[in-house]
Amino acid sequence: MISINEIRSLDSFIKTNFSNDSIIYISTNSKEIKKNESFLAIKGKKFDAINFVEDALKKCSSFIYSYSEENEKMIDSFKKNNYICVTDTTVFIQEYANLIAKKIKFNGGNIIALSGSNGKTTTRQMLYYLIKKIEKNTITTQANNNNHLGVPFTLLQASKETKNAIIELGSNKPGEIKLLCEICNPNIGVTTNIGYTHLEFFDSLENVYKEEGYLAEYISNEDKFFVNMDDSFLKELVKKHKNYDFGFNGKNYQFTYDNSQLKININEQTYNISNQFITGKHNFFNLGVAFIISSEIYPQSKKDLAHWCSSFKPTENRSEWKSIGQSLVYLDAYNSNPSSVHSSVLGFLEKNAADETLFIIGDMNELGSSSKEMHCKIGEFLKNNNINNTVFIGRHADDLYKGCGRGRTYRTAKEYSVEFLADLKKFKKVFIKGSRSLQLESIIDITLD
Repeated sequence: MISINEIRSLDSFIKTNFSNDSIIYISTNSKEIKKNESFLAIKGKKFDAINFVEDALKKCSSFIYSYSEENEKMIDSFKKNNYICVTDTTVFIQEYANLIAKKIKFNGGNIIALSGSNGKTTTRQMLYYLIKKIEKNTITTQANNNNHLGVPFTLLQASKETKNAIIELGSNKPGEIKLLCEICNPNIGVTTNIGYTHLEFFDSLENVYKEEGYLAEYISNEDKFFVNMDDSFLKELVKKHKNYDFGFNGKNYQFTYDNSQLKININEQTYNISNQFITGKHNFFNLGVAFIISSEIYPQSKKDLAHWCSSFKPTENRSEWKSIGQSLVYLDAYNSNPSSVHSSVLGFLEKNAADETLFIIGDMNELGSSSKEMHCKIGEFLKNNNINNTVFIGRHADDLYKGCGRGRTYRTAKEYSVEFLADLKKFKKVFIKGSRSLQLESIIDITLD
């Protein structure tokens, strides 16, 4: 993707034995590295991949590492191979990824970035599904690789043919979104919403907004940032990006929702967005966001894109339906915070009866000093929505119970799993929601063994 002459311009570059006409492809996986790739031995706080150079060189012929006297002694015997020595492998990969992003844009492509408290991963997956229908040479964030290393890893997937890179930006401390924007240099972006996430690090919604909303500040007026007019914080961004506002209160892209169908009005033309595989208003909203962004990139394909929306299927653990015996299980256990619990429960109740459903609710992580209060409020929320069949799992199970006033409590998914099979026989449906660390999906895995 990048020539060695371009790598020479990096501040972290020290020396190289690569030929001037080389094209450098980089891999950080010594087990799966290919012959034409160069192994990047990333040095982290708890690990140093320099220990895997020897294994990598059995499959490839070049490597990149960070300088230290200890490293020099360790790999001296490998220097018969092509190599680059840099001062800091993390800085190197970030600078290198920035070169890739700039090249994609220089060649007429797009860097599409998504930030936000809830829904950004689902929206990204939906957007990737739609755009890939039109442009095969599109890459996207894999798994949850959305941090200071994950964003560069995403761009490492690029080839000379790459036209679009859809990149998720994650943050759990101030300043991370700014760094990620500087790495990937997006020209199209959306912040999905502002909610109660990572309060352990941000303390308030205002600080969450300052962090997640930085994406809008980075993207220039000449580029495209989509403004969620239904979010009390984000709607203020329309002052800068007034041509790309959307939502139920949007003007450029006006949403309406009824009976599990989203309608989007664009320039007095209405597009119907339907899908039998997703549940709830919040997920149709996410699909609508994916539709309008892809439509802006490929305006001649709006009708096709609306049609393709109907065939998107959620990925594992994200608003996913599973059939187990005579019961249906709705699994939404990839992450959890107060905003996402509200959306997920209300979306589920649109089409499903509370009295025939068992609700399994797990901890919400990273809420800081507000943890007890917010778990208690979620319990109250469940009670106010007439949800009586409840199981609470995690360190805050007692706080959830305190707010709800009913249910059973368990410390771990494993502790509860013994009783899950019996509960399956009592309920037609099961709703599962909790933070990823609880691994609530393991409850289902036991029944499938």
